[in-house]
Amino acid sequence: MKKYPPDTDDLEVLAKFFDETDITELEGLEVINKRPQRQMVAVTVRLPKEDLDELKRRAKVLGLGYTSLIRAAVRRFVTSKPS
Repeated sequence: MKKYPPDTDDLEVLAKFFDETDITELEGLEVINKRPQRQMVAVTVRLPKEDLDELKRRAKVLGLGYTSLIRAAVRRFVTSKPS
């Protein structure tokens, strides 16, 4: 049975899916290149060097670019319920 990856930006959900899915279940699935539905804007942020180094290290472990990891972290923050 073919399995489709979840349509989400949640890195934990995606990581769990790919950890639990045999690559053969993905063979033959059509690749869909979706354009981002949200308009993107460029920002400049000054970060301590050690924070950026750690972001880059963690992004590499996850197989992501560090800017993608930053985007995911910001998205998680803004979509979470305020405490």
